[in-house]
Amino acid sequence: MHRMPLSAYSMAIARVIIDTPPSLGILTVNALVASQEVIVPVAMSTFALIGLRLLEDSIAQLRENLDLNELHILGAVGTFSDRTNVSRNTLAVLQASTQAA
Repeated sequence: MHRMPLSAYSMAIARVIIDTPPSLGILTVNALVASQEVIVPVAMSTFALIGLRLLEDSIAQLRENLDLNELHILGAVGTFSDRTNVSRNTLAVLQASTQAA
């Protein structure tokens, strides 16, 4: 895991953006281990909300198993929005879940 090399620069750099694939493969897991905060792009679809819940579960497991207490989801950004009912409903659920957190 690459936690130590990035932490060495924490005093000089305020934020680093690590763009990863939308799957929980080794690249994404390593990026999560090296991170403290996560911003999640979420497509305005029902399937994306399911993926967000799975990501939340994975982050909880990483926090527990690797003692990453500072790792958390900072927020979610809606993407691929259109004027359909599905997009509007997905955005409403996303907004409600982030306000409840």
